[in-house]
Amino acid sequence: MKNIKHILIILGIVVFISSSCDEGFEELNVDPNISAKDVAPKLIFGSVMPKYLSLITGSYNYAGQWAQQLALKNSEIGNYQEEDNFVRGYWQDAYVNGAVRNMIILIDMAEESGFDNYKATTLIMWVHHLSHLTDMFGDVPYFDAGRGFDVDPNFNAPEFDQQEAIYAGMINYLDEANTLLKNNNISSVENDMLYDGDMEGWRKFANSLRVRLLMRQSGKMDVSSDVATIFNDPSNYPVFTSIDDQASFVYDVGKGYNPPHYIDPNDATQSDTDKRPSEPLVNLLKGSSTPDPRLIIFVSPTAESVDGGGVLEYVGQPIGLDNDTEPLEKRSMLSINIRTFEKFSPMTYAELLFLKTEAIAKGYISGDAASTYTAGLEASFDYYAGALSVSDIPDFIASKNAYLADPANDYDPNNYMKQIGVQRWIDCVFNGFEGFSIFRRFDFEQWDEFNPAPGEAQVPTRYWYSSKTTDRNQENADEAINRAPLNGNNSKFSYVWWDAP
Repeated sequence: MKNIKHILIILGIVVFISSSCDEGFEELNVDPNISAKDVAPKLIFGSVMPKYLSLITGSYNYAGQWAQQLALKNSEIGNYQEEDNFVRGYWQDAYVNGAVRNMIILIDMAEESGFDNYKATTLIMWVHHLSHLTDMFGDVPYFDAGRGFDVDPNFNAPEFDQQEAIYAGMINYLDEANTLLKNNNISSVENDMLYDGDMEGWRKFANSLRVRLLMRQSGKMDVSSDVATIFNDPSNYPVFTSIDDQASFVYDVGKGYNPPHYIDPNDATQSDTDKRPSEPLVNLLKGSSTPDPRLIIFVSPTAESVDGGGVLEYVGQPIGLDNDTEPLEKRSMLSINIRTFEKFSPMTYAELLFLKTEAIAKGYISGDAASTYTAGLEASFDYYAGALSVSDIPDFIASKNAYLADPANDYDPNNYMKQIGVQRWIDCVFNGFEGFSIFRRFDFEQWDEFNPAPGEAQVPTRYWYSSKTTDRNQENADEAINRAPLNGNNSKFSYVWWDAP
């Protein structure tokens, strides 16, 4: 029965893809040597990845505002007066509109047919995707999620699994993916928008992502042995070792696949003044003595200071303004450099180095925390330098060298959590999901640079369950709401397990 339902769903996916876009499928339509068994994983993999990536690249709009990375003008999200539709929309896109369901179909099919390549890579995508869901909401359907096509009626109303169990499940999946990818003869996957079929790249992503998830729960359990196993055994657990290793999606502006903040630099009629760098972001990049070299990559100077011909000023948008009355020319916007940057990385080499710095500082592994931290800074600087034109590179290098030479920017063993947290937050500035998780785990509100929206006592700490979502699975939702850590309080000011006091 499961196989029959899989085939029917696959046929539906194939019909949808074929009717909506034939580009890239011409050879499949005419080659009589390609069987349906071979075609299906390629098609489903190619349909899953855009949905999975689009949710991450669009997360600046909601999670990114709560993380105070960006500030959208007069946004109800930014001032915490948002309505139910934004959490309902994310839940709907993540669970109902194909991503989770199609990943499960692909994992099952790959396992049944012996496609270890597609099983391993989809397990990694599954973990990355579901890690965002559980980090935003807390307890969510995980182990039975996406299985509404199975005959078991329980799958139509899956349990909300506890986050601690979800994290254990995700770690196990990543370990399984690493084991599958250890086979040197494993075939490449097709329609791969992150690694273009590089299976060793996927393996490094799996183990690097595993470090992220282990460190995220380090406040709740001892993860030191697991972290040490990965960093101390690179032959069995390879991780990112350069920028080239990090997971990267490349936009194709020439074909109309534009970055979320894109403006054509050659079209003077295009503008976008609503998406703005936040005041905390700009102030941290400006620094207390030497500016961060990413300032000019992320932020444009105010139009007023440019027109004045004097010192260029960088002024971020304050958090949570109901109505910004400040003239536009007095605010900084996102720079044309970052708007036209054609790469997006769900996890960077710099992040791994900052995670490693934290592991060294906490005694999980041996090493030089200071040099590892500096290497993380350089990796982030060099990655974002890809957004600059060739003519801007000399000034960027000079700015980078000045920043690194300033003792004020040296690693501080007495303040390492703030340094690591802030640098990870800056490095993922357009990945709102990750930024919001970092904001909470490192408790950014304890620092003077970060404050709630005007009139609010605190920054939100989770997405809440929408009533229009829970009423379809009310019994299981109520069970999750009534147990710890929510304890009956399904609000944006409650906590997820790894963040609970």
